[in-house]
Amino acid sequence: VFFFLNTLVYLNYIKEGKMPKVELDLTDADIIKLTSALQKYISDLSMEIADTDSFDFREDLKSERISLQKVVNQIKSK
Repeated sequence: VFFFLNTLVYLNYIKEGKMPKVELDLTDADIIKLTSALQKYISDLSMEIADTDSFDFREDLKSERISLQKVVNQIKSK
């Protein structure tokens, strides 16, 4: 995932399970660009999932797609 110039990224590794807390200070334009980039990547993952023969790799890709879609949904809900 690419973060854009002039974006402040604060990583607070507060142990809540295995997931670190990430706080981003983004402009509206940055939010649009980030969401668009993530959605493009999610779309590319879907195509890769369809073309992957390995069951285990396909399941890993599906899990990644689900996780990234959750991120997109959280960004859009703010």
